Amino acid sequence: MSIKIVKRIPFGFVGDWGKVYKRYIPKPQEMLAVDDETTMLVQNNYYVCTGELVQFREASDEQSMTETPHKGMLANAEAISVSTTDAYYDITQKQHKCIVQSGDIVLVFGRKWMVGRVTSTVMRRVPNPLKLYIIDLSAIL
Repeated sequence: MSIKIVKRIPFGFVGDWGKVYKRYIPKPQEMLAVDDETTMLVQNNYYVCTGELVQFREASDEQSMTETPHKGMLANAEAISVSTTDAYYDITQKQHKCIVQSGDIVLVFGRKWMVGRVTSTVMRRVPNPLKLYIIDLSAIL
């Protein structure tokens, strides 16, 4: 799987580089090598790396709390908000969208995180809108 990042702020956005993994449903005849840097298995779901590094910057302090990250599962978890400007062009909707979507897994800051909510704010409008995406992450324990 490869999603090409086509819009990012080239200078002034300092953050850590991370990998984004999208949920993948293999065909019955496919055999996937798990945990080989491109594929991982988390809670009986396969995730495949998008193929490009994404730059993340912490948008808030890390918090410890009790939450329900998945239906029927209660766990102590760490949550953090991060921001990125990395986006791809969605041909069907004719607009740029955040490379990270809800339900993805992000490997950044030395650990795995499940993506919750993704929101955006417009940073600049010249010549085209440039968005800053705010992403809520929950640590995968």
